[in-house]
Amino acid sequence: MIIVVTGSVGSGKTTLSQALADILQCKYINLGEYLVSKGLVVGKDRRRGSIIVREGDIDELLDGCLIIETIYPDLLSGINPDLVLVLKCDPEELYRRLKDRYSAKDIVENIEADVIDAFTIEAINAFGENRIMEIDTTNIKLEDELKLVLNALQGSIKLPVFLNRGIDIYIKLDNIRRKLSEGT
Repeated sequence: MIIVVTGSVGSGKTTLSQALADILQCKYINLGEYLVSKGLVVGKDRRRGSIIVREGDIDELLDGCLIIETIYPDLLSGINPDLVLVLKCDPEELYRRLKDRYSAKDIVENIEADVIDAFTIEAINAFGENRIMEIDTTNIKLEDELKLVLNALQGSIKLPVFLNRGIDIYIKLDNIRRKLSEGT
């Protein structure tokens, strides 16, 4: 079994991925750390602050039960996961989670990626839509996230599951941009 967990920085990927790995007795892999350890990172995009990856052999990722955490779902397009979880978060909550850890530019970039569904789109392009489950991590407990995932794996939740967050997330994004530009 392979489960891919993606979403913006601060959405709860590591927490959920590690908990799933424990419950399902799977191997947990952080794709970014894996790429660095295998020498597949060839540089850094200074403008975006992201890594540049050389294509390489990820066949060993396909062995056994795996929970793969990534902000790069498109790099896994050669695999066939059983489930793809896209974690999303309310922009204001994501701002609270990131404000003490990242620059204003990085905060806006990550919130924008979440708001415009960049991770969902990349996941659909990489794996198709039939295995995707979006989860809003804003106000949900880890135990409830785990129940949703286990129900999806058992087939009691029909996939795909997409959230409809409405226009207010764009208003919240504008408010966050204003806060950051004012330095508050």
